[in-house]
Amino acid sequence: PYAEALAERGIASLTIGLGMDRDDPAAPATDPAASAAAADAAASWAVTAGFDPRRIGLLGFGAGGRALLAAGGDRPLAALYPGCPARPVGTATHALVLIGAESPGADACATPADAPGVETRVLPGLGHGWDAPGALWP
Repeated sequence: PYAEALAERGIASLTIGLGMDRDDPAAPATDPAASAAAADAAASWAVTAGFDPRRIGLLGFGAGGRALLAAGGDRPLAALYPGCPARPVGTATHALVLIGAESPGADACATPADAPGVETRVLPGLGHGWDAPGALWP
């Protein structure tokens, strides 16, 4: 749904799949798609494909969002429900973190003082995965 919504607004996207343990959806993903290396590879591909490197941003969900935050960098990024109690923040200079207020550990989601380029928005009344098909869109 995100790729379609972005395309309708004239924004191209490359989607990298992410596997998870279906028996325990809360378990950390071991899929290499949820890594800083995958994000770098996607951004490099976009440059090679002819996209302006100054107009490339990254979007990660859950484990993918955590990987983006941990890697940091100078590309704009958005992390949706990355999990905040153990949220690693690298050297991101332009990052938006979105988390539902009803998500486990949401009360620990203040933006760390040593991460001035990171803005955290806690969305009232929403839980983890609030953007999943059939969920309420904020």
